[in-house]
Amino acid sequence: MNALRIIQIVGLTTLSLLTTSSCAVCHNETVSESLSPNTTQRAVVFVRSCGATTSFSTHISITDQASELPNDGGNILVIDDNHGTTPLDVRHALDVRPSWSADDRLEIQYPRTARVFSRSTHYGSVSVVFEATR
Repeated sequence: MNALRIIQIVGLTTLSLLTTSSCAVCHNETVSESLSPNTTQRAVVFVRSCGATTSFSTHISITDQASELPNDGGNILVIDDNHGTTPLDVRHALDVRPSWSADDRLEIQYPRTARVFSRSTHYGSVSVVFEATR
């Protein structure tokens, strides 16, 4: 093999290892759970941390009641403290409040000063309503 081909292989291998192992440093810590009225689904509030070079972020995911929370970001809401302008609790979580008003409707209150990265108004048959408060 020529030297250029070896450099390409080493570079691609290194890139592959970095991209597949980067998620391994992330972990989720559950803050609270809220069951739907028929108890088939739950809204999970969790803090996600991906190492020293990133800040903590607060997420909400809707999952089946019996499912484990995957090691992914939230499927409904992802917010952070907006560079320190929004207070965090001792677990590094923002004050978010999910509340089921029906089996297919979830209402979420979150701090007005939080920085929103993603917000989904539907998940499966569930519609989600957001209210920026405080």
